[in-house]
Amino acid sequence: MSEVNRTLHEQIASGVSEPIAQAAQGVSKTFADIGKTFSNAWSYSLNLWRFFSANFTSRQRVAIRLDRLSELASHPVSRGHALDELRKSSSSQNRFEACYALGILGKVESTIPGVMITALNSQDPFVREAAAKGLVELRGDVFPVLQDVLRAIREHPTEGTALYAVEFLAQSASRLRPGTSEFNQVEEVLEFAAHRQVSMAKTEAAQLLEAMRPRCLQEA
Repeated sequence: MSEVNRTLHEQIASGVSEPIAQAAQGVSKTFADIGKTFSNAWSYSLNLWRFFSANFTSRQRVAIRLDRLSELASHPVSRGHALDELRKSSSSQNRFEACYALGILGKVESTIPGVMITALNSQDPFVREAAAKGLVELRGDVFPVLQDVLRAIREHPTEGTALYAVEFLAQSASRLRPGTSEFNQVEEVLEFAAHRQVSMAKTEAAQLLEAMRPRCLQEA
């Protein structure tokens, strides 16, 4: 092979091998990036699983303890202590514990506890809703807590809190007397909930208004 041909051959080989080497290098980098991505994804998934597993276990322990207190509340000897512990839990900073305890209090209390009204005015929407649902379960006297119940409907019409608060009002609606300040306040708030464009208690408020007004005409 002549010197000219040899030089030409080397240049061609060099021109071909360089792109191949670059391509191989690029493929190698791509596979390394993919491996790193899978490694990060696996690490994230593992940490997420650990978090939910620990959270579930923690909630399970809370539920078991509160269910046990619920059982103790049905016995005269242990009732006082059990109710005290449930009331404390209903004020917990742990949302799950507070909501779970409020649900139990609605079933075991004989009168509306102050902690339930405090929870109804909570900054946490889940706690507010649990308190309102607890009031429905409890079926207590609405009149001592009427202003708090009306405020819950007025301030949180788009929450389940308002829905349960209206249901709680309905339990005592027959005791509302037309012409009284209580009757007028309830009517005003129900009007608000029934006619607001977005309201969780829209239907229930309208139905309660319909039930109250015929009686209002009869007693007029």
